[in-house]
Amino acid sequence: MSTGNVLYGIGIYVTLGVFALMFMLLDTYTLNTVSAEVSHDQAARIAISGINFAIGEINTGASPMISSVNLFGGTASYTVDRPAGLTIYQWRVSCIGTYQGHSVTMVAILGYKNKWSIQRIYRVSDSTETMKFTYD
Repeated sequence: MSTGNVLYGIGIYVTLGVFALMFMLLDTYTLNTVSAEVSHDQAARIAISGINFAIGEINTGASPMISSVNLFGGTASYTVDRPAGLTIYQWRVSCIGTYQGHSVTMVAILGYKNKWSIQRIYRVSDSTETMKFTYD
């Protein structure tokens, strides 16, 4: 076996090691990114569920001005108010859904037609979403 063959074998071995390391790093990065995205999306779902929970309480005659509920392994904290500009047949529900350190704020305007229901709902953007849109 010549020295050239040995060096060639070592070169292939080192190259394969570098590729394996790159794939491991890429896999870890992808897993962390996907995990953060899933946690953020779950926080949004929890916030929407919190709004629906508030609607259910309002429709049963309760007056949930401020409340917190544990849902799906996270927390939904909501407030119900009627700021200036809304009629007596409208309420605003602001809900913060939190899941594994990620928080999403959703705001819904409720209207009354035989029962309280959502007229409009929107998501309040945060720094995570701003970064996501900036760097994608």
